[in-house]
Amino acid sequence: MSTAKTTVTVELQYPIENEGKTLKTITMRRPTVGDSVTVQQGASGAAEVELRLVSLLSSLSIETIAKLDMKDYVQVQSVMREMMG
Repeated sequence: MSTAKTTVTVELQYPIENEGKTLKTITMRRPTVGDSVTVQQGASGAAEVELRLVSLLSSLSIETIAKLDMKDYVQVQSVMREMMG
């Protein structure tokens, strides 16, 4: 039996506004192969694929993810890579 976490929560150093509320954390679920295929369809490059994947895994809009401070986004990237590795 696997003991791997199915979700990971990232605490934002620079909270953002989302739907009129302050977003202080982002919780992402583990990605599937299907997620990878889905986000690549119609994407114009690696950065867009990654942005779409973060959006899909966190159930937040691409527009919301795009508001993240770069320092927080780097942390989100790191956590996502860890989940895939």
